[in-house]
Amino acid sequence: MVVKDRQSRFLLALTVVLATLLVASNLWWLYVSIDKAVTQSYSLVERRTADFALRQALTLLPVAFAARDEEGFLAATEQRLRTARPEAGGYALGEDGRVDLGRVFAEPYEKNGCIWIGTLGFRFDQEGSLQHVSRGWNSGEVDPCFPSSVQ
Repeated sequence: MVVKDRQSRFLLALTVVLATLLVASNLWWLYVSIDKAVTQSYSLVERRTADFALRQALTLLPVAFAARDEEGFLAATEQRLRTARPEAGGYALGEDGRVDLGRVFAEPYEKNGCIWIGTLGFRFDQEGSLQHVSRGWNSGEVDPCFPSSVQ
């Protein structure tokens, strides 16, 4: 009788341990799966942002290099955006004069001495030549369009 009772307690303990390990391993795999999904989501957003910035730069940089001054740059940019083909990576200017950059609508504006169009900031010197192009985000590097980063 004692042997059978001891054996049943052992099997019960073994069952509890194995069930606990099974639940713990399933929770671990659930955590790993969610973590990978979130990481891939952020990676996809970063790739789309980089692609968007590249296409925008390829559309606007030729205009910026050819411009003689800020006003000429804005006029040429408007013309370029009106004629750009979105399917070729360009952007169209809407009827309201706003730049249709995918899902980002931006009106050109001036801030900190830079002209911002979408996610790119253009800085011109006193002679009207393009001096610097900034991204719409700053990771702490020295950038004249982000005065807090200039030392």
